[in-house]
Amino acid sequence: MTNEFVKALSSSVQKEAEELGYTGDSFKIYDGKNEVETQVSQIEQAVTLGVDGIIIEPVSTDGIVKAVKDAEKAGVKVVILNQRIGQNKSFSLEESDLFSPINMM
Repeated sequence: MTNEFVKALSSSVQKEAEELGYTGDSFKIYDGKNEVETQVSQIEQAVTLGVDGIIIEPVSTDGIVKAVKDAEKAGVKVVILNQRIGQNKSFSLEESDLFSPINMM
């Protein structure tokens, strides 16, 4: 991660998750390396692993839309941070109590 905002955000989220007992396989932070294909693959992997929720700071506002829609169709709660994605604003975003789902990405 090269963006200082994302580094600070990831560090804070990880600390809070650990304090709430999310460790090991129940909590992961992925680095999309500022590549849409990498981030899409990570979202798809998280869905395949059966996570309950994903928190995403998108590397592209349009490039991850299909992956996010597919995650939501699979029943995964999705939180988008720091920007809106796609033209359609119909995504169901969790806006509070980010740590109530277990197995977060």
